[in-house]
Amino acid sequence: MKKFEAGFIGAGNMGGALATAAAKQVTGERVAVACSSPAHSAAAAERLGCRAAAPEEILGGSKFVFLGVKPQMIDGVVQSLAAPIAASESIFVSMLAGVQLERLERLLGADKKIIRILPNTACAVGQGVVLYCANGNVTEGDLAAFCALMAAAGIVDPISEALIDAGCAITGCGPAFAYMFIEALADGGVKCGLPRAKAIRYAAQMLAGSAEMVLQSGKHPEQLKDEVCSPGGSTIAGVDALEQHGFRGSCIAAVDAAFEEYALTYEASLYCIGSVVGPHPYPTIVRDFQSVVGREARTQFKKLKNELPDAVVACVGGGSNAIGIFSGFLADSAVRLYGVEPLGRGPAAGDNAASVTFGKTSVMHGFKSLVLEDETGAPVEAYSVASGLDYPSVGPEHAYLRKIGRVNYVTATDKEALDAFRLLSVKEGIIPALESAHAVAYALKLARELGKGKSIVVNLSGRGDKDVNFVLGRDRTE
Repeated sequence: MKKFEAGFIGAGNMGGALATAAAKQVTGERVAVACSSPAHSAAAAERLGCRAAAPEEILGGSKFVFLGVKPQMIDGVVQSLAAPIAASESIFVSMLAGVQLERLERLLGADKKIIRILPNTACAVGQGVVLYCANGNVTEGDLAAFCALMAAAGIVDPISEALIDAGCAITGCGPAFAYMFIEALADGGVKCGLPRAKAIRYAAQMLAGSAEMVLQSGKHPEQLKDEVCSPGGSTIAGVDALEQHGFRGSCIAAVDAAFEEYALTYEASLYCIGSVVGPHPYPTIVRDFQSVVGREARTQFKKLKNELPDAVVACVGGGSNAIGIFSGFLADSAVRLYGVEPLGRGPAAGDNAASVTFGKTSVMHGFKSLVLEDETGAPVEAYSVASGLDYPSVGPEHAYLRKIGRVNYVTATDKEALDAFRLLSVKEGIIPALESAHAVAYALKLARELGKGKSIVVNLSGRGDKDVNFVLGRDRTE
C-alpha cells in the first residue's frame, strides 16, 4: 500500500482545490503536497490540511501523482526529477492546460499510466467539473479509483481528448462568464433599488439553484425557461430584452473566443468546429457526415417523383447545412443549386454575414477561403438575426463551388427570413429554424421565377421552436 493516496507536485489555486477535495475523501494524512521550497510546501500543507513532502517522496510513495506546475515549467521539472520519475509506479495526473497525452508520454515515459484532466475553480467548494481522459496504460480500475478520489470536487466526467479543450471552453472559462452574469444581474437589482449585498446574494443563489434544477430535473434548459415564462408576464419581457440585446449570441461568441484561444497553442492543440471550416481534414470530415442528407434527399425525391428536382436551396453561414444537401446533387448538372447567405440589416460591413457575396480571399482559423474583412485585413464582426449564420467566413469548398459556377450564392435579409418564418409556420405548421428561414425566403422568390410545374427542395435544419418568442417579440416592436 502506498504511503499517500494522492501527492501534488505544485499546489496553486487549482492544485490546492483538488488536494482539498482528495483530503475530504481519504483524510489529510493520505494527501501530500510539494511546492517550490520546503517552506512553501509546509505553508501549503497547513492551509490545505494535508502533509508536506519532497517531490521524490511523492513520486515514490503516491498512488496518484498530480502535476500542478505551469505548462512552461514542466520540461525543467521533469529534467530535475528524471530518476525518480523513471522509477515511479504511480499513476500520473496532469493538470497542464494544452499539454496532450502524446507529449506527456514523451516527457514521462511511454510505459507510464497518465490521466489528463481539466478542472475548474469551483472544485474548491465541491461544485466543480473535472474533465478527464487517459492513455492506454490506465485500467478501468485505475479510473474508478481516480473518480472516487475526486468525488468531493464535483462532477468528474470522461471525455475524448479531441473534445477536452472544447469542454474546457465551457467548464474552465465559463465561471468567469457566470461571475459577469451575477454582477450584471446585481447591478440591475441595485438599479431597481436593492442593496448591493442583497442583490449579489440573490443573483448568486438564483444561478446556483437554476443550475441544480438543470442537473436534477433532466429537463432541457429551454423547457425550464418556458415553465418560468407566463404569457404577457415580466419574465418573458426580460427574455425578450435579452434576445434584443444579443444575449444568446454573446454567450456563444464567448465560448467560441475562449476555444479559439487554444489555436495559439498550435503545437499541442488542434482547432476544429462543427462546420465545413478549419484546416484539412475537418471541412472534409464534416461534409462527409452531412452528405447523408443530400444522398437521402436525392433518393427519396427520385422515388417520389421519378425525376430530380429543378432546384435545391439551403442556407449558408459556415456552410455545413448547404454542403450536406448539395453533395447529393453536385453531379446532376440539370439541378440548380442555391446557397442563401444572411444579408442581415443590409450590405454595409458589420450588418451581414454574407462572406461569399462580400468577402475577400484570406485566411481564417487555419484555412483559406472568402472572409469578411475591414480595410486593415482583420475579420469584421458578422451579423445575422440567425446566430447560427453569423460567421465572417465560409467553408473553402463553397468558395470553390462559387468560383466554378456550380452553385449560385444569393442573399436574404433579416426581414425576408422573418417573413418566411411566419409564412411557413402559419401555412404548413412547420416552424423552421431562423437559419433555414433564409432558404425558405429565397425559395419563395425562386418559385415565382421558375413558374408552375417546377420543383424545389429546401433544406431545413433543426426546428424554430426556440426562436418563436424572439420572432413574436420582434412583431410587438415593429
